[in-house]
Amino acid sequence: MSESAAAPHTDVVLLRGVNVNGLTVRSAALRASMLAVDGVRAARTLLASGNVVITTDRPASEVKREAEQRLRADFGYDARVVVVDQAELAGVLVATPYRDDDPDRHVYLTFCSDPGLLDEVERDAPEGADWARAASGVLAWTCAVGASTIDPMAKFLAKARYRTSTTTRNLRTVIRLSTLDPT
Repeated sequence: MSESAAAPHTDVVLLRGVNVNGLTVRSAALRASMLAVDGVRAARTLLASGNVVITTDRPASEVKREAEQRLRADFGYDARVVVVDQAELAGVLVATPYRDDDPDRHVYLTFCSDPGLLDEVERDAPEGADWARAASGVLAWTCAVGASTIDPMAKFLAKARYRTSTTTRNLRTVIRLSTLDPT
């Protein structure tokens, strides 16, 4: 994930664990929190599921640290985010071996702030799970429509071990995030 900074660039901030277990984060409040992060010049949310596209001049590691601190203060939960350079999403989408036009399957992308952790996922993934590494720090997987919480890969990725470093999005959401203007 991107570490270069200086000139303004666009990042995608993916929150983990919102709108589950009774924690609801409204888009307007999330946008306001992200605009309070040092170096964020513009912010726009997509859907009500913890997706924010920002313009910033800060490196991803700083955005991650400060966004997590801000979200913890504003919403009172152990906030975790993954920050991805928006320009890198095009490469992730090209490398994803699955398409979004299969009416019987859903495609998901799991983003990881610790790419080394995905090595562990690859080694220990459940037998028969349909997955592939889409990029450094990104795992693509697919499951039957209606099975996104009971699929073996979904259950595997839901383990506490992965919760602090990963977050998953539907491929269609990532396609939209890849071109969303933060202004």
